[in-house]
Amino acid sequence: MNFFFPLFFAAVMAGTSGCGSSPRLANPRTTPAIALSVPVPVSPHNDPDSIPVASAGAEPLPGPSSVEEATASPASRPPSQPQEEVLNLFLQGALLDERQKHEDAGKAYSKALELLPGSTYLSAMAGKALLDSGEIDKAIEMVRPAAEQGTQEREVYNLLGEAYAKQRKWEEAIREYERLAGMEPNSVDTWSKLAVLYERIRHFDKAIETYQKMARLDPRQSVYYQYKIATLLSQAHRYEEALEAYQTVARSLPDQFEITLRIGQLQEVLGRTEAAVETFQNALNLTRRPEDEISLRKELGLLFQSRKAYPEAIQQYRRILEIDPDDRNSRKILAFLLFGQEDQQPALQEAETLLQADPGDFQMQLVRREILKSMNRVQEAHEGFLAGFDSAIGQGQTDEVQYFLVELAQDETIQPLQELDLLESLHLQLEQCRQKFPQNPRILFVSAKIAQTTLDIPRLDQNLRAILSDMEQALASSNQDWISAICGELYSWYKIRLAFGTRGLSGDLLAVLKKCQPVFADNLELLRMVGLVHMDRREWLDAETVFTRASELAIPGDENSKEFSFQLAAVYDKLNRLDDIERILREVIQNYPDDAEAYNFLGYTFADRNIRLEEALTLIEKALLLSPGDGNILDSLGWVYYRLGRNREAIDYLQRALELEKNHPVILDHLGDALQKEGDSEKAVHYWELAIQYGPEYPLEFTPEFLERVKQKIQQAESQEKP
Repeated sequence: MNFFFPLFFAAVMAGTSGCGSSPRLANPRTTPAIALSVPVPVSPHNDPDSIPVASAGAEPLPGPSSVEEATASPASRPPSQPQEEVLNLFLQGALLDERQKHEDAGKAYSKALELLPGSTYLSAMAGKALLDSGEIDKAIEMVRPAAEQGTQEREVYNLLGEAYAKQRKWEEAIREYERLAGMEPNSVDTWSKLAVLYERIRHFDKAIETYQKMARLDPRQSVYYQYKIATLLSQAHRYEEALEAYQTVARSLPDQFEITLRIGQLQEVLGRTEAAVETFQNALNLTRRPEDEISLRKELGLLFQSRKAYPEAIQQYRRILEIDPDDRNSRKILAFLLFGQEDQQPALQEAETLLQADPGDFQMQLVRREILKSMNRVQEAHEGFLAGFDSAIGQGQTDEVQYFLVELAQDETIQPLQELDLLESLHLQLEQCRQKFPQNPRILFVSAKIAQTTLDIPRLDQNLRAILSDMEQALASSNQDWISAICGELYSWYKIRLAFGTRGLSGDLLAVLKKCQPVFADNLELLRMVGLVHMDRREWLDAETVFTRASELAIPGDENSKEFSFQLAAVYDKLNRLDDIERILREVIQNYPDDAEAYNFLGYTFADRNIRLEEALTLIEKALLLSPGDGNILDSLGWVYYRLGRNREAIDYLQRALELEKNHPVILDHLGDALQKEGDSEKAVHYWELAIQYGPEYPLEFTPEFLERVKQKIQQAESQEKP
């Protein structure tokens, strides 16, 4: 029974409402004796003799089973006074609450409230019954007026806080509990509810402050509160403070495994690997369950790997597998580590153990292939890899199939398969894969890439036409996902996209893309592809129209919006519209101040036109600061130094760029120019010739204009060398 019941009983017998807001009732001394099952404190306003209390050994009266039963009166019962009715209804509600009949309890409280309409306490009790019966909105409606009037009835705010929390209205719940905390500042229970809500909405500072307050109010539980504070500090990325807090807890609870584990993890985050290793090793002595030892040894394994202490890492994973031989992830890591240590036979054994259970596991098939290649078992290596692909297809392992497809399209994979006469087997597998996954466009692109690499022109044409056919089918079925997937593959496999042009099919590709536009009007993948095909076809104004539309549809601030801005800038570059290039790129810099590509693009635009070179240098240096290992930015920096006449610095940066972006024709061309300026025509011609040699591998940069310009420079240099 609710503990507020005795207080309410006394208030009613005193002739007041639960909060003293209603007029007095009739003389309480006329209330007949009622046997109660709980003791009731005597109100100083009442005659003690008129309020009988059940004796210790007395049998309590049976409670009602429903509102109807509770409110029914025997014929012999005398007419009740209002206060008697209120009291009876209140008792009935309390007993029904005890029996978990919350809906009936609410009805009883509501009837009592009709007789005592100003009682905020009765409102709270009725609201609580409604809340317990799941009628949250009605509960809030019942008590909110009292809260708005500023009642001092604490149960009102407690109920509202609980109701809003059940509705996941965290801010509203916090507001009510904060009011309650102001009324009872020493209530640990109220502060506890607030702390949980602050944590839920990630107001970590307030949650931490609240737990600190609770620790002062309840010193016996201070260790628990300190643990919560440490956890919150960690979630707030205040790692130094979190570490100190956990260490404080550990001094009180030195044998707690979980706390020691957290300390080690924080030391690891803070880069104190030596201390973390020591902490984890000490924590091994605290483990009582196998799963605890496994989690610790995984932490140690990762730490040893980060320190390149591979034998120690291997030792950890071997121990994990002794405890749990079915831990596939640990066995995978062990296989990788053993292979890295050139311990081929044990590595092969671990890989094959995993592949027995799952032959379609791409990662392990890749490891097995590389191990066998290192052991000069090349035929077995590639046949096994294809067998793994076959298994992934048969088992319908969608993700694994995708991984296999990407690897099978690599030049380093295609060449040995061709040498081992395994390509026909692969083509059969790709056909089976196509039957199994008819709407997976990557299969066709991989088949086209293999045909393109091996100069199998009939098969290449067949695949290009199959891609067009799939687009028509996606259009006919209005399949948004399918057309998006095809466009995504066209974007990723740009050499296949350009093959439509070389094979005389770019018009067909553009035609089907434009047919798709009305059906998939807001599909950004489709719009991107239409724009790129226009660019491939050097239709710059059409590309501008498409990318402008795409920019309008893209959500401001997301990656698509930024990419379409770059595409527009590239189109304006081809149209030599410098003002538009600058406008677009400055907008990107304003919206994405940490985007290295935007600074580099604008800086290179100025440098390539030999204008505003000091500003170009500043922009490119900013880009390099944001992305120091980017070969394209190093090339831009070398080029602006070349334009500024700082040729030795230019050569240095261009050589560094070439190390990162091997055989890139633009960098080779720039380096040739810088060497020619130094008077080294022979080396300059060498790099220009390399630019022509490797240019076809970079079809987006290796345009007819680029080729013609480089050829002219070679001819001029050679003519100057002749006597």
